[in-house]
Amino acid sequence: MKAVTVSDNFKKQTTRAILAVVFFLLTYLLLLGLALLLTVCCVYWGGSLILQHFSVGALIVGLPLISFGGMILLFLLKFLFKTTKVDRSHLLELRRSDAPQLFQLVETLAREVDTPFPKRIYLSTAVNASVFYDSSFWSMFVSTPKNLEIGLGLVNSLSAAEFKAVLAHEFGHFSQKSMRVGSYVYHVNLVIFNLLHDDEWYENVLRNWAEVGGFFAFAVLGAVRIIQGFQWILAKVYAVVNLSYLRLSREMEFHADAVAASVTGRGPLQTALLRLGLAESAYQHVLHFYEGQIAKATTSANIFPEQRFVMHYLAQQEDLRLVDDLPQVRLRDLNRYNKSKLVIKDQWASHPSTPDRIEALEKLGLPDREHPPLAANSLFADLEHLQQRLTRQLFATVQYADQPRVNSQEVFARDFVVHYQLNSFDPLYEGYYDQRNPQGFDLEEETDQAAGRSFASLYAPEQVDRVYQCSALKNDLEVMEAIQKRQIPIKTFDYDGRKYTRFEAAALWRKLRTTYDALQKDLNENDRLVFHHFYTLAKAQGRTEELLGQYRTFFASDQEFARAEQLAPQLQERLQFIQEETPFGVIESNFAGLRPLEERFKQGLERALADNRALGDEYVTGEDREQLAAYLHQNWCYFSGRVYKDDNLARLFLALRYFPELLNRNYFLRKRQLLQLQIDLERATGGGHQKC
Repeated sequence: MKAVTVSDNFKKQTTRAILAVVFFLLTYLLLLGLALLLTVCCVYWGGSLILQHFSVGALIVGLPLISFGGMILLFLLKFLFKTTKVDRSHLLELRRSDAPQLFQLVETLAREVDTPFPKRIYLSTAVNASVFYDSSFWSMFVSTPKNLEIGLGLVNSLSAAEFKAVLAHEFGHFSQKSMRVGSYVYHVNLVIFNLLHDDEWYENVLRNWAEVGGFFAFAVLGAVRIIQGFQWILAKVYAVVNLSYLRLSREMEFHADAVAASVTGRGPLQTALLRLGLAESAYQHVLHFYEGQIAKATTSANIFPEQRFVMHYLAQQEDLRLVDDLPQVRLRDLNRYNKSKLVIKDQWASHPSTPDRIEALEKLGLPDREHPPLAANSLFADLEHLQQRLTRQLFATVQYADQPRVNSQEVFARDFVVHYQLNSFDPLYEGYYDQRNPQGFDLEEETDQAAGRSFASLYAPEQVDRVYQCSALKNDLEVMEAIQKRQIPIKTFDYDGRKYTRFEAAALWRKLRTTYDALQKDLNENDRLVFHHFYTLAKAQGRTEELLGQYRTFFASDQEFARAEQLAPQLQERLQFIQEETPFGVIESNFAGLRPLEERFKQGLERALADNRALGDEYVTGEDREQLAAYLHQNWCYFSGRVYKDDNLARLFLALRYFPELLNRNYFLRKRQLLQLQIDLERATGGGHQKC
């Protein structure tokens, strides 16, 4: 492969990254020099004291003095002994006999991209591929063999050409000299991170030294004070180096994309990038489905055909066409619901967005190439056996009450569709309610109004667009508030193609708030027209009380949700003292003061569980349900005899976890009941038709 030319921006970010590394080295050498000088002085003073006045007293003072400088020096050198090992417990090593075609492809790619063949190739379940290695400070100077991880969830979702493009991208990170500066900046980042945060081993050394007692404890205390000063300086340096690394990392992604496009043409990488979100969503849907099956002791023999089924099902819901049995996701499909006009160059994002990467690939001007219509799965000799082994490995840590029953593919497909439909809104709504809830109004005033709009006009594309415009505006307004408060540290941003400074954010916020309020008013009016339409249908079918009852219930639950959703956060905030060093008397006083709030929380949780049962749902099952029942029917003591009662606290925190989940689940179910009744009324008139 001919070397890919680096962009001017890549060169610019590389220069900045090198300057940041030099800045770190100068700062570090200055601190190291000070530490060495201090250590020499401490050794000289402590040694002189011991030699001149050799006695127990001289040793008691001299040895801590010598250790004082040594501890500071050790802090600045501890990163030399740190090795970062990648957890491989979830991986399955692949042999050449398992996939000779794949090994041949990797060998060809390694030659084309001019990078060594991986030391080992591993398989995982993920919708991803990556190159990894065990790293240490010395990896900056000694070449470390790289390993390749291939996710079968990824293989399951791509053509052979797309898969080759993804692997070429990963190899592209290590292929050319221009990319190696990123490795240096990465390791400098690891060094500073180790000095700032990775202190467990070092803290144990200090603790053991301080426990010797006497002047040793004072020496440790003094060393810690100086080290904290060094860490404050290094934290400032870390912000500079890390920012330069993240900016360079974005350019490295673009560069690796260019390497991949030079191997396969731009088309395969573009279509792969566009489909990965759908493939990942399908994979997560399968995992979420089986999480819900744990109480039923149901498992899978092979999740990958199931992922494939779900990917096709979701594609059907989004009206995506299939080519060679793979959904074709277009950029406009990706951006369908993204109506935001706010653009912030995210300085803390190490990866550019998919639209940015697609655009950069287009600008390369590389021609497309023809590729045979082969699936990436075809590169494996005994794929099903490998898929089943990884599936067993994935479920191995799950604890079932009984011997698990293995789902057949047919049963999974049937149950998943039912599960999906029960947890989503009817496709006739075209996504209108995915980002919007029916807003409250006076039902009695609206019952006298005549229906003036058809179902099609109430949920027309322009109405759905308004919903997503409103959602995007709400998010943009929140971001601009954060910009004004300097919670997002930027100087400029773009909105609707125009550049603004941070000081202009307030004026733009007021303007957008006016637009947002106007959109909300239009959508609220549409909600009333929706009610008029369905009330007219209900009247004709003799179901007005049923419809009014559903609306009243939903509006009441909306108000109840607003009151109850604050209970768990308030209780969690009041419990923060558990994470801190707190006097025993204060702990007892804090728990006593929590009783009224906890009582309201318990009442809310009990109502939420009862509502969930009344709605025909079983959100909490098994042992968790028993633990919540026990929590509700007894006043628990959380602290006694100067120790926390961990079992009782575990029940409390289990309740705190489940309560917001139950509230959201019940809200969704009531909303779905109302929306499903409306669809039933529409279909009863012959006006509703399923999407094709």
